[in-house]
Amino acid sequence: MTTEPWQIRIEHEGLGSFAVSVDEIKEQGGTCFPIRERVSGASGLAVDFRTWYTAWRQQLGSADSIQEPASLHVKAQDTFEAQIPWSQLADAALGIADDDGSPLSRGGPVRLYVPSGSSDCLHVKQLVLLQFAHTSLPNDEATYGFKNVFSPDELRKG
Repeated sequence: MTTEPWQIRIEHEGLGSFAVSVDEIKEQGGTCFPIRERVSGASGLAVDFRTWYTAWRQQLGSADSIQEPASLHVKAQDTFEAQIPWSQLADAALGIADDDGSPLSRGGPVRLYVPSGSSDCLHVKQLVLLQFAHTSLPNDEATYGFKNVFSPDELRKG
């Protein structure tokens, strides 16, 4: 049985929808570094988010054709979501491996760390979606939490 590699869906305003694998993020992200260099107490290896983003855009051939996003909306497999102003992503990193280089054993295969944002260190485990938008967020603040979706039948059961 063949298992498909983990894919993160990317939706980019002005560019369309894409999917990237962990291996592609590693290749495009430049030099790996210990995430503890940016996030105290964290373990594992990461790549710089902005370095990855720039390389990804260059690979598409769209590095100069579309303006820089104003915000990023991320979704995790466990229904956690965050909307983050682009300005807060300057020190962000994508966690991609344990300290020994093996796939992340917890919260993987990819985590987003935002150490210089609205919270002490926003981090999103098991990324499934990155949405890049040109819409600014109110007060230039991040919002985050779990999104619970209930069907009308579930609500009627009360």
